[in-house]
Amino acid sequence: GERFDRVMFNMPFWYLTDHDGALEFPVSEGMLRAIPPQEAFVDVGYSMIRRFMSTAANHLKPTGVIRCSFASFGNFEALDEILSDFQLERRTVAETVEADYDLKYLAFELTPQDRTP
Repeated sequence: GERFDRVMFNMPFWYLTDHDGALEFPVSEGMLRAIPPQEAFVDVGYSMIRRFMSTAANHLKPTGVIRCSFASFGNFEALDEILSDFQLERRTVAETVEADYDLKYLAFELTPQDRTP
């Protein structure tokens, strides 16, 4: 029953439709060599994200926020659908470009739709 000012979530970025799907990732070869994505960032159907978002707001104080990470190669459409399902709004609070790997990391702040932080 405890509630928090801030809940942190380091979300998995890569979206696959099923476990048997081909691991074709839309990032540079350098990134694929540096970090084997199938071992680090895959969330099939974004089921982990969905599970987290289904109850995360229940753990916030009235003015609390959820902070989470994402990356430019993530599936924004699938993420936004999940956030909509659980009536959460996102805004980007920070971003950094990883030029060597041709990607951008993002930090989001999520709040329930019925209020702003």
